[in-house]
Amino acid sequence: VRDLTPLAGLNLTELYYDETCEILPPGPPITERLQTKDHPAIFQPFSNFAETPEEYHNPPTETDPDYHKRIARNDLYFSAFLSLDWVPDAQPYPGLATRVGGDLELAREWRETQLALNPNLVFLFQIPVQDRPRASEFPPDSDVWLRHPDGRFAGDGDYTFNILRPEVQQLLIDRIVGIAECGLFDGVFLDGFFLNHTASWRPLYEVMSVVAGREITDEDIIQIYRHIFRSVRERVHPNFLILVNANVTRPDRYAEFVNGSFMEADAHFLDTREGLRQMEEVLSWNEENLRAPQINCLEGRAWNGPSHSPENLRRMRLVTTLSLTHSDGYVDYTIHLYEGATGRRLAPWYDFWDADLGQPIGDKGQLYENREGLFIREFTNGWTVYNRSEKEQQIEFSEVVSGVASGVQDKRSHTLPDLDGEIYLKSESGLETAPTADVNGDGVVNIQDLVIVANALGKAEPDLNGDGAVNIQDLVIVANAFGNP
Repeated sequence: VRDLTPLAGLNLTELYYDETCEILPPGPPITERLQTKDHPAIFQPFSNFAETPEEYHNPPTETDPDYHKRIARNDLYFSAFLSLDWVPDAQPYPGLATRVGGDLELAREWRETQLALNPNLVFLFQIPVQDRPRASEFPPDSDVWLRHPDGRFAGDGDYTFNILRPEVQQLLIDRIVGIAECGLFDGVFLDGFFLNHTASWRPLYEVMSVVAGREITDEDIIQIYRHIFRSVRERVHPNFLILVNANVTRPDRYAEFVNGSFMEADAHFLDTREGLRQMEEVLSWNEENLRAPQINCLEGRAWNGPSHSPENLRRMRLVTTLSLTHSDGYVDYTIHLYEGATGRRLAPWYDFWDADLGQPIGDKGQLYENREGLFIREFTNGWTVYNRSEKEQQIEFSEVVSGVASGVQDKRSHTLPDLDGEIYLKSESGLETAPTADVNGDGVVNIQDLVIVANALGKAEPDLNGDGAVNIQDLVIVANAFGNP
């Protein structure tokens, strides 16, 4: 009903619509948005857009002019509620609701506004699957909670669902399906799947075993969530997205059901080469094994600011280029500030992410010249290089490129420090090519070419590696090419 004239005489200052969202996806299709996105592709986890500690206490809201721009500068966003919320059926408790709703006209407007700013934006709705639901949204005597035999709530400060109960499992299934039936969202984000969602449950196995009357193990938890995922997949369209937070572990028991893993890589992963290798291995496994279409998300973290310090900029480049060389997914770098026991998650934006690499051309996980720990990948508009090789590296490109972070312009030869990464953009023409080692053009690289280069030492040409002068490196290039055309 849209005719509100009968209410005209009432003293109402605000009107709320309460429509249930059950519509077909309005487009553009999710597969198209995933396939045509440019890189680096950035994602926004959760709903806080604060970039500074000061802004954390007064973050941007939908009334701020830049609110939609802040969302749309990302390519994927979970906690994308689009002004909607759970709509109870015949009871006053939204925790038991299985459909979202509200002002659908406003929700469509928000979605269209954000897609106009970024046509490839992906919208995910977050659903709690273990703890952190709001107790006030459930009846006071609700049996959805895990409790000790004496009635005390189990868990460490948070209300925890009793996932052993079939009614709770069905509630989660119906809620995920409800999001799928509201076509404004592309999928859901489910938190807490570290070690296949067993890690967060293990501290509760003792009380769960008492409640169940038998020993509860990891396999019990895994089978419960496999049942939930299987039941959801039977009821939603094939391209409905499910993103789980498995951190730097493989969600291997759910691979056929989930489209991506949110890899929260805490600060210590970026501090050691072993941590970086573990990130590479898990991300590569996710890319090879999870359900298509994929939306793997890698997040690097820092525990303190300032967000744009030289150290945080280096770490941001490191995790960004690790993602770019090992996946077709999304990346993010956040700052976590701690005051006492309270964590504050900041979401800074970095100019490095504004570089337009385009779409990937090269394969994932490729070493540069077979050098251990030095990865390179070509994109339509340039290359990205990620270095954990334990030393500074010299990279030679087939054409002149410019380093985004270094500021080195229009060179074929670039230097990259250890434990750092860089994006190299092609020149606007894209037609520059490196001089051939066949300097005299007689069809083969031989001693005559070596003599020409040797006689030109210190001069500007023939500068084969593009570093600005003829030197010993150019001689090495000719020597290594002996016998080639």
